[in-house]
Amino acid sequence: MSKTNWIKIALTATTVLAMVALYFYYKPISRNIDTTVAGIQFRAGAQHEDYEVIEITINGTYERYLFGNKQDLYRGYLSIEGYDFTFSAAASILLTSDELLASKTGRFGAIRYLVSTPLNIIHFGMGQFATNLEEFVVLIWEPAGGNSENWSRSLILCAPAANREEADNIIDRLVERNVIFGTNVE
Repeated sequence: MSKTNWIKIALTATTVLAMVALYFYYKPISRNIDTTVAGIQFRAGAQHEDYEVIEITINGTYERYLFGNKQDLYRGYLSIEGYDFTFSAAASILLTSDELLASKTGRFGAIRYLVSTPLNIIHFGMGQFATNLEEFVVLIWEPAGGNSENWSRSLILCAPAANREEADNIIDRLVERNVIFGTNVE
């Protein structure tokens, strides 16, 4: 094979590889998630045996970028037992891997729900999420003292977990121990 043919093959291969890399840089890989898991809800500082098991249904799309410093995005439904509005409102979680947000292997994100009647956005909580929402720990925002400007950050939701020991293992994997956004979870 002549030198000219090798150059043509090398240029073609380089062009194809560059196009594939650009495609994956700008286009996220989408994964549909349709699952129901058991999770637990507990207050920071509560006794280890003081928790509530709740059912969480995830039905939506997780978009993940392979390259670049782009944020993952979950869109769909995140229905949480005990929170009636979550069963009819669309949820979104914009996820970042910012190292300043107490993350070990998880991605930081805030859960927001869009309620259609009346049109409203509900800021549910913030937390750390594993890729594809396989595991997560969330601090649920609760108005404190009847004032929506003051938020309590002591109610924690962790999934999938059936007890505090499983929840503690997830917390250990996803966040710096004992601190989730300024809240001690011991």
